[in-house]
Amino acid sequence: MNVVGAGPAGMMAAIFAARAGARVLLLEKNSQPGKKLLLTGSGRCNLTNIFAGEDLLGHYPGGGRFLHSCLANFPPQAICAFFQELGVELVQEDEGKIFPRTGEAGDVLAALLGELERLGVEIHYNHPLAELLIEEGAICGLTTGDGKKFSGQKVILATGGASYPATGSTGDGYRIAKKTGHRIIDPGPALVPLLLAERWPRSLSGLAFPAEAQLQVGKRTIVEQGQLLCTHFGLSGPLALNLSRHVTGKTALRLNLLPQLGAEEIFRDSASTIGQRLDRLLPHRLNRKLLELGQIEPSTKNLAPGPREQLSKLIFSLPLTVTGTRPQAQAMVTRGGVALNQVNPKTMASKDVDGLYFAGEVLDLDGICGGYNLTAAFATGAAAGRAAGGA
Repeated sequence: MNVVGAGPAGMMAAIFAARAGARVLLLEKNSQPGKKLLLTGSGRCNLTNIFAGEDLLGHYPGGGRFLHSCLANFPPQAICAFFQELGVELVQEDEGKIFPRTGEAGDVLAALLGELERLGVEIHYNHPLAELLIEEGAICGLTTGDGKKFSGQKVILATGGASYPATGSTGDGYRIAKKTGHRIIDPGPALVPLLLAERWPRSLSGLAFPAEAQLQVGKRTIVEQGQLLCTHFGLSGPLALNLSRHVTGKTALRLNLLPQLGAEEIFRDSASTIGQRLDRLLPHRLNRKLLELGQIEPSTKNLAPGPREQLSKLIFSLPLTVTGTRPQAQAMVTRGGVALNQVNPKTMASKDVDGLYFAGEVLDLDGICGGYNLTAAFATGAAAGRAAGGA
């Protein structure tokens, strides 16, 4: 059988198919495997997340219900055990994020490659997929860009999405899947920084702080909490990235910078200046900018009703205008892809083409920051490998 794509989903699929007894050929368009895996977690590889517990599916705004079966069979705890068995020591960090103890994504890749070698999986590099070969509604092989033909009655398509194209994720799988009759949900960026109309946040570039955000999307209000990072173009950080999948154009954003407090707690202490009070609650650069926007002197002790109301709005309902997102090429993951109603959620098998399976980002799946997208890649890869390799 053939697995196309030596990324996280493809390597996991090849491993589980080989463990099920199949003879596996893994085809990769690049000259080396796992290029995108090496970038995850800022090069540290946030493998999975054990914080969500029973609410794991809720961390997938795209396709959460579809993942129920494969995550039940290969949950975060099983992913941790899998890598520990391969000799990767793990460490848990904030919010349940799991990393290799060394902090090196290369160690995760080396472990996967070692297991592929142990299982006898043959890897062919510089072999981009050109076409799937189908006869009477069933897979019978594939061809690569150089005209080579590989026969086989099973193919797992794990070609990735359309984010970070330099890593090989150029949307090839969407084109191939569409030719086989699968509907493609229009791909777009997810987990990508936001662009702002306002220029003043640029003066705070590099500053990170927690906030609660309300993003107005049509008649819906999306509410999220997390860490924001001011940049030279707008906002990044986990909170901005998680909101980005909902952004399709210009939209209103409001930030509550102190969701755990009320206005009375800020203005109660009249012995210190307003600048001193805010310095105890917010980063100095941020509160100075808020006071500047409200035209309030930091040395003021007692605010008049007008300035007090103005400052309260800036702290608890700071208005910003999102004009869009950074390009798809700069997104961590892709929303959209192969329509899930044409895929068996237990086996990742196509409902329309016998012998065709899908795994990873080529599917219409995406999760929030924190290791959830790698979790989905590993889980869908394992499900596809088990099913394709065991049949």
